[in-house]
Amino acid sequence: MKKKEWIVIGMILGSALTLFAQGQQGPVTFFPAEPDPGDTVTIIYDPSKGTLPTTSELIKLHWGINQDRPGHWKQPPVEVWPPETTPWPDGLAVESPMTKMSDGTWQITIAT
Repeated sequence: MKKKEWIVIGMILGSALTLFAQGQQGPVTFFPAEPDPGDTVTIIYDPSKGTLPTTSELIKLHWGINQDRPGHWKQPPVEVWPPETTPWPDGLAVESPMTKMSDGTWQITIAT
């Protein structure tokens, strides 16, 4: 990203995920790889490569914004919440439901 304001997406999909398996692409991919402010980010989760059951009927992305230093999480502004997003009780994050795609992966798009 070109600005100091970074949007960091915390991936807690109901369980700990291994983002990258040794020698293989991990269960989570996103693009663009280096989004600029104003871009939309598409996140794809592949349960066949992850820890969640492939039979899951609902997967939520737990995410927040970390603008200035590690561990300084903030709830994203409502304007960038995908539909059906709900605030996390601590006020530092939100949860957004992902959409199940025909190939079995789950996808969500978030504005930066």
